[in-house]
Amino acid sequence: TLWQREPVYWYYWMNTCISAPHVYSTYHRLTRKIHQRQVSWLVGWPAYLAWAGLLGVASSRGWYLQALTGVNVWQSFHYVRQVYGVSRIYAGRAMADTGQRLSFLAYHLAMPLFVLGRWDLLYTVWGGRPSEAIIPVDISPWLLGACWNLAGAGLLLGLFSEWREARRHQAAYDSVAIANLLVYYAIFAFGFLSAQHYQRGFFAVTIYHAVQYLGLMWVLERRYLGEPLRQAANKLPTLLTFALFWGGFFLVGLAFERHFAVYGNRFWPMFSGVALAAISAHHYSVDTIIWRSRSGP
Repeated sequence: TLWQREPVYWYYWMNTCISAPHVYSTYHRLTRKIHQRQVSWLVGWPAYLAWAGLLGVASSRGWYLQALTGVNVWQSFHYVRQVYGVSRIYAGRAMADTGQRLSFLAYHLAMPLFVLGRWDLLYTVWGGRPSEAIIPVDISPWLLGACWNLAGAGLLLGLFSEWREARRHQAAYDSVAIANLLVYYAIFAFGFLSAQHYQRGFFAVTIYHAVQYLGLMWVLERRYLGEPLRQAANKLPTLLTFALFWGGFFLVGLAFERHFAVYGNRFWPMFSGVALAAISAHHYSVDTIIWRSRSGP
């Protein structure tokens, strides 16, 4: 039913209603961590303005498409890297050192395939022509073949790791980790490597990534709400409070993108493009900091 309209129409609403709120929710956690002195204030506005300045210079020199390509390739890595982090949080168990190493390899050995494979896939489906946001690259078949072998090895190591954990914990074994691993391989194989469904696949990956991020953010951040808000949230159904949390970031994003960013185009036609690309790049870089264990809970 959705496919009766042009894909770009659905991409706009998917981005506005699902993807954008997850990006803006980053700033909720970032603001708290800055106030609690868990991360430096430089990670906030100064880092965003640095990204905006860098992308602005690139755009003014005619490198806008090259800069966006870099941001988009980083996006692919950001997507796959998040699933590993989520697996460590949701697994809810202490793993032996060997198990942790195997789990790390299970996810990371597949990352070259998913990142380079998507870049190569776009070259195939677009016939080598760039879009307005990314320059596709024809990745060498031997390099992709090596990536496939690494991913296969990663999947086997992950399954072996979970088999070891199941034997170790027996009846107390929690299957969340293996479910997360299998979904990881399935969703990114469909979303990043399927030429037949490359647009729908990317939609699926983006929805999966954004909802997973928003859900994790709500689970971890609701405890830091002010006392009146926390008491009110505890009295309401979890799905309702999650929807309200999600809706708040939707409104923030809509206001920023439809008013502030567009208003800046009166002064410079590329203002909104640079401002929004800087939001994405800042989101990716901030996430490498605020989710580290040494940055606190």
